[in-house]
Amino acid sequence: MKKIHNLQEIKEPGFVMISNHPFYHGFIGKKLDLLGRAMIRIERTGFKNFLASLIKKSQLKTIEKLGRQINNKNIILLAWFWHGDDEFFKLHHIPVILTGEYHSGEPTPSHKAWYDYYHSHESALPIKFAADINPASVGTSLPNKDIPVSFVDNQTYKPDWQREYKNNPTCLIIGTPPYISEADRVDIYRRSKINLGLHSEENIINLVVVERVFEAIAYGAICLTDNPSALKETGEMLF
Repeated sequence: MKKIHNLQEIKEPGFVMISNHPFYHGFIGKKLDLLGRAMIRIERTGFKNFLASLIKKSQLKTIEKLGRQINNKNIILLAWFWHGDDEFFKLHHIPVILTGEYHSGEPTPSHKAWYDYYHSHESALPIKFAADINPASVGTSLPNKDIPVSFVDNQTYKPDWQREYKNNPTCLIIGTPPYISEADRVDIYRRSKINLGLHSEENIINLVVVERVFEAIAYGAICLTDNPSALKETGEMLF
């Protein structure tokens, strides 16, 4: 897996994943953080529809170029939340699997269009934020569990929970952004006794269980979560 910076880098057969997020979301936590945050604030103003329209046109032009780049190269797009533009992909003969979040039950009206779409179209495949885990491998070959409680994720998720442990020098609470490396994140899971499986309120009401729940269990940690849907999706292996 690698991150692509220009379309010419895409040569090998396989999958290319594209998102519907505006480009400036990638600025958060980096050198252009202030610009990214300013653009996100603009999203919430009266300019939202105008800004979204401009970005959408730019994204479609890029996808059209991408379609030409991967033509006859045995490459398939994984298109995150582009189901509303399925006719665009057909028109330009772009091989695509339309994808998005997996809901463990019927979500709120704002997410129901995607839920209904992936239940009625073979070209759609929702992504579960977990891989199958062999129960026999959980907790094996782990280092000392020297972190009583940990959390690595969005700083806006349940800040009261995060504050409860943040000032405890034996615990490790990392609210993002800024982001840490994948190796550091995995190391924290491996060393944790308990991990906080916190979610946004939107994910909770839309029955979306995110990856931190499954990762905590996979590395032998007890997961404390605020999402009732996690019980169903993990076979009730957590609290």
